[in-house]
Amino acid sequence: MPAAHEPLQLHPALLAGQARDARMMQVQSERTAVCMLAHELKMQLLEQDDQLSVAKEHVRNRTEWLEEEVERLSTGLETMQQCVQLMNEDLAARRESLQQLRDGKRLSQIRPPI
Repeated sequence: MPAAHEPLQLHPALLAGQARDARMMQVQSERTAVCMLAHELKMQLLEQDDQLSVAKEHVRNRTEWLEEEVERLSTGLETMQQCVQLMNEDLAARRESLQQLRDGKRLSQIRPPI
């Protein structure tokens, strides 16, 4: 509904002569403005879509890298745990040998450490 201070806008078919031509130009100008605005909005959406696609790709790549890092670290942790277990077993064997030495057993009777 037009504001109180705006004159009533008639459809160009209801006008004649110069008034009709002026109204047709005004309508065309408004249509052009709306089309330009729609085009600008569409371009902004496309740009934002491109930015979102790039961001998604970045997140996907970062996620893949993090998954690879987790796998690498998990493998390293397993290796370290195996080393600790072997070192604990070796330490236990050395302690046993030391205890046997303290108990006075001969060296030939002592089980060598791992």
